[in-house]
Amino acid sequence: MAPGQTPRGRPRSRRERMHMSRTHSWMTAAALVALVAASCVSDGPEPDDGEYGDEIVKIGIFDFEVKASVPGYEPLAADVPAALTEAFLRGGVVQPVERSALERVVAELELSLGGLVDPGTAARVGKMAGARYVLLGQVSIIGDQVRLSCRVVDVETAQIVYAGSAYGDVEYIFEIEEELAELVEDDFS
Repeated sequence: MAPGQTPRGRPRSRRERMHMSRTHSWMTAAALVALVAASCVSDGPEPDDGEYGDEIVKIGIFDFEVKASVPGYEPLAADVPAALTEAFLRGGVVQPVERSALERVVAELELSLGGLVDPGTAARVGKMAGARYVLLGQVSIIGDQVRLSCRVVDVETAQIVYAGSAYGDVEYIFEIEEELAELVEDDFS
């Protein structure tokens, strides 16, 4: 069977290739979560002690996955995490880990793992960068509607401890980003 063909020899459609790509991404993420859970014995920086309460929650924020029915929204992959970082700093409940620290660790892991970054790997990266949690997210745009969704993963257990979303008209993207930040902070306060 040639690459890009089905078992019966017909070429794969664009939809099939996209589905396979998404499936591969999710499988990669799951493998990284398992890798992170298995490597929790690291001597990296200690995360904050408290479960929530009065403790400042250290969190690493990764680029969001962008799914849009039209091109032009790709910059949101980095813009949304930047907006969340700013909102968290204003709120004072969640302390974002510096992105450059996350990016350095990701670069090292990509070299050793061949570019695979999933929730497990993200958790490992977060732990190595001194975060207690990592935030992974997605931007979905259909027509004039946008949905920002996120998952917060505990770097010690690689378990999802929070999932939430905010949505509305694309023209109100800034307000939607603020709403998502408030939802996350409310969960940790």
